[in-house]
Amino acid sequence: MTDPEVHVSGNGPADEGDVEMQGADEGAEVVEVGENNGEDAAAEEEKPAPRVTFIDYLKSPMIELLIGNGDSQTLLMAHKALLTKSPFFTQKLSSSDSRRIELVDDDLDAMSCFLEYLYTGEYFPHKRLKGTTTILEADPSAPETDKTGDQLLKHAKVYTLAEKLEMPVRPPLP
Repeated sequence: MTDPEVHVSGNGPADEGDVEMQGADEGAEVVEVGENNGEDAAAEEEKPAPRVTFIDYLKSPMIELLIGNGDSQTLLMAHKALLTKSPFFTQKLSSSDSRRIELVDDDLDAMSCFLEYLYTGEYFPHKRLKGTTTILEADPSAPETDKTGDQLLKHAKVYTLAEKLEMPVRPPLP
């Protein structure tokens, strides 16, 4: 073991030159310096966070999401561990013991896409590789040419919802 390192703080320029050793109660600062203190702190900082597996998400409690209002109100279920990727949901779930979150002003299609993104990392329409070109999978519920702008509106709603839910990474526009 090494001797303790002693730091003496002076009162100004008059104290330059010879330094008298003072007792700990007279202003001297004694700092124990171990052999590995610096190395231990560096090693502790380098430890990666434990890997979260998909099964960890699936083991988490289910949360009810009440989307919309009136006759169009729909109840969806999602795993808490996935929802808490969003600061919005983290705050909602930490401020209440309830396992139900009401989102009466949100769009069901946008929330469906958002949940699909949380679970899979993408949402429909999916990108597909055809040769060297990336194409979008056709949506059988949409006309071949979107002359109404419905598909563009769908993506705008998903991005708006992602903004509201404070997601650091937005779903990629297909």
